[in-house]
Amino acid sequence: MDTILRSDTFTIVQIKVLNYCRLYLQVVTVSDLCQANGTHIDAGYLSGYPTLLSSQTNWITINQARPADKHWVLWQRAIRTWCRDDNSLYRPLGQWLDSGDKLRRKWSFYYDIPTKFLYVRHQEKFLQYEHRSDQIFIKSRSVQCTPHSHLLPVHATMLLGKDMWQVEHRLPVPITSPPPHIPETFEEYVDALPLWEQDLFSQLEMSFGCYIILDLIDQYPVANPSGSPDQFQRQLSSLLAVSNGSSMDGTMTFGWTMSLPNGQRIASCAGPAPGSKDLSFPAEAYGMLSMVRFLLHLFSFCDAHQTWQTQLSTGN
Repeated sequence: MDTILRSDTFTIVQIKVLNYCRLYLQVVTVSDLCQANGTHIDAGYLSGYPTLLSSQTNWITINQARPADKHWVLWQRAIRTWCRDDNSLYRPLGQWLDSGDKLRRKWSFYYDIPTKFLYVRHQEKFLQYEHRSDQIFIKSRSVQCTPHSHLLPVHATMLLGKDMWQVEHRLPVPITSPPPHIPETFEEYVDALPLWEQDLFSQLEMSFGCYIILDLIDQYPVANPSGSPDQFQRQLSSLLAVSNGSSMDGTMTFGWTMSLPNGQRIASCAGPAPGSKDLSFPAEAYGMLSMVRFLLHLFSFCDAHQTWQTQLSTGN
């Protein structure tokens, strides 16, 4: 949808219709629309009628009714952004980066690299096919199979009149993962986050380094509670955080700040809030989301497991 939004080709109403189609198909990225060969869009996903051989999500499922047939003409027009009339991608996808057990979709065909078996999904089981020659596989038996680290999705076609399948693209090779990059600074850590999370910290300012922030909060003395309920809550807290959001002239923004109970600021952030409606409520929600995700990533970067009493506040 990011490409559709940036294209400036579709109206707001059309974008909503395209999103309904996407939600009905349970797809998130272009790869979800593709055959396992990574070179063609699945015709079933293009038409809005996925087949038994189409991939299926095993991630988050959205309850979305199928849009009317007329809307799928618009969907097909949008998908042509990535593919030609024969459904081949302008920019084919690369090799699989994760094995079958780590993918968010389940596929109809898997190739087992060590044994050279082809597994074809059939109802709740898989049919196991042995590799004969020329990437042609012949049936051997029906087995229970669960995707594991040696299985990778492939795209196969049945040979006419025979219980044989042929993989017409290059068979996958073992995945070799490069050593993970360990960020040296929190800025590097944020830069490695998904784009939607990077946007949450577009104008992040930290008054201290990560470990100093943790030490300041850990060492702050908690007073004996007294006074009004609001004072009572503040005295029990080691960290205070406030966020707010606003909307004006078709744009939404958020901002938040964190401090110790004595008023010493430790971090603040501001940024844009996306959304199709010009309302303050989504902006305020993004402010709270940014604030909470900051704490989460602060703990993750420092490998910390603090148990603070924290007061988070937002406007409404």
